[in-house]
Amino acid sequence: MLEDLDETIGRLPRNKEYKFLSVEEPKGYTYLDKTKGLAPICAIDRCRISTDGKGITTLVGFHKCLLRCKYCINPQTWQMNTTTKKMMPQELYEEVKKDNLYFQATGGGITFGGGEPCLYSWFIAEFREICNPQWKLNIETSLWVDRCHIEKLLHLIDFWIIDIKDMDNTIYKNYTGFANDLMISNLRFLLDNNKAHQILVRVPYIQGYNTEEDIKRSVLKLKEMGVLNIERFEYHLSEENPLVLFPERPLIGSLITEGGESAKK
Repeated sequence: MLEDLDETIGRLPRNKEYKFLSVEEPKGYTYLDKTKGLAPICAIDRCRISTDGKGITTLVGFHKCLLRCKYCINPQTWQMNTTTKKMMPQELYEEVKKDNLYFQATGGGITFGGGEPCLYSWFIAEFREICNPQWKLNIETSLWVDRCHIEKLLHLIDFWIIDIKDMDNTIYKNYTGFANDLMISNLRFLLDNNKAHQILVRVPYIQGYNTEEDIKRSVLKLKEMGVLNIERFEYHLSEENPLVLFPERPLIGSLITEGGESAKK
């Protein structure tokens, strides 16, 4: 049953003393109802082929994100009055299991997106216990969440797709509204726990915010950290609304492999 969430999101404080390892919810903003075991799902997109993980996947989009990216592709996930479907892990499983044979035959599974799916780490952990163990679980994330969520998901997620925006803190803050310390800290944590081969880091060209030289510097920093798979791509903006990503055009980019060579996607 679809429910309207009547809570209104506030804006996170942007003062210099912001503690990036202790992310707090804005007043009046509850993105999770652990007592009822529910999480707000804003989209379930079936039969995606090699777009966000190997094989055939189903994209499950969660409501809410703590960042405020200027060209956010899903800004509807920011508002608590957006119509969503509150689901329990078992309910989600019942909805997506219809593609079980596709997942097993192609090595696919579920990709969690949003919004920021890492905010629902407990939900994903419960879902992992319910679903077919052969399903691959992928996650599309900014990593801008409290460390406890990353620790919860560390051994549950098969593949991490990470949009780092830009490694330069000034560019990152201008684009998202916040510093990039938290993202970098969580990325280091994943790398320190031997997840390099299970990570794809996306480095976008963001019109009006970074340049080709900025992107090259970001790629260099990522390689120095030990990131093996880096995907460069470009945001295509809608002519009607330049602040919204073009929804019907694929993101164009190239994959920089471990050896540093590029291959057009």
